[in-house]
Amino acid sequence: MGYQLRKIYIWPAIKISFFLFAIFGVAIGIGWVTLVSLFTSFLRPFLPEGWELAKISGMSLLAGVFLSASVYAGLGVVFTVIVCLVYNAVANWTGGFEIDLDKVISVASIPDGGEKEKITDA
Repeated sequence: MGYQLRKIYIWPAIKISFFLFAIFGVAIGIGWVTLVSLFTSFLRPFLPEGWELAKISGMSLLAGVFLSASVYAGLGVVFTVIVCLVYNAVANWTGGFEIDLDKVISVASIPDGGEKEKITDA
């Protein structure tokens, strides 16, 4: 059974990519914020006399995570739109991906309710 992927609808792809890239941006933002706070706390004792690093507040950490998530989500959406438009244009010329799918029938086992088999001697 063969199917062809001839078109990717842009709006559903944007919704999915925005969500996924926002999650990825939050993870990257948390990582960067952690590295920056560790780096500044590590450098504090080695600074020359009279130099000071500002303490990082919780609000600036939260702003860094939010900014990272926003940038990643925005760039991810732009990238997704470009990829969808390019794929749709190429798929019009070439026919798109062709996928063969097979129907798989799986047999589900029904649990016995926790009862064990009774062994009887005859």
